Amino acid sequence: MSIRDPQSSTSNKIIWSDNFIVGIKQIDDQHKELLNITNELFDACTTGNDEAAVSFINTIRMMVNHTKEVFTYEEELFELSAYTEKAAHKAQHRDFMKTILEHQKKYQSGVRYVPNLLARFLMEWISGHIAIEDKKFGIYYAEKIDEMKITAQQTQKLLKGVKKFRQLAFSMLLTHLKEIYSRDSSEDTVKRCVEVINAFLVKNRKIMAADYVIIKSL
Repeated sequence: MSIRDPQSSTSNKIIWSDNFIVGIKQIDDQHKELLNITNELFDACTTGNDEAAVSFINTIRMMVNHTKEVFTYEEELFELSAYTEKAAHKAQHRDFMKTILEHQKKYQSGVRYVPNLLARFLMEWISGHIAIEDKKFGIYYAEKIDEMKITAQQTQKLLKGVKKFRQLAFSMLLTHLKEIYSRDSSEDTVKRCVEVINAFLVKNRKIMAADYVIIKSL
């Protein structure tokens, strides 16, 4: 099986740069691993000997395992952040896996220069999908996370205010009940205190309901 094709050789190896940084550490680390795998295949292809065949087989194996991991993690973040372009992005992931498996089948059936073609495809994926689509998601995710942090901070601040108000309201209620009961501890007074408590609960029912909605949303 021929490995090297002078007319379809890959270009220079890809060097990691800021162009590929998504801004999410785990994804960036996974992408660096993908880049290393691609460059190893490129090195093997340029030798023009059996090393390319061995490297190709290893690349396919590592690529399948690697992409399952990185795609799964990315798509979990899509859902977490409600990424608006997640459907199209997921479709690109599926197309990538399909292409990898197609290269494997071609190689097994004896098609020439498959390692070179795979190396070129991976380089195009890194330069295209990672540098453009993944980076686009990285920008969206960073903005979304900042927005979520702000919302959480605002909610906590609101809850503190509600708690303070609630403590003050109950404190005023207890003071009022003590004043009533201190003047007269008869059964009628107890009934009067119950009426005051019920009136308080009715008056503050809407506010308490709002408290519940806020807490439930956390």
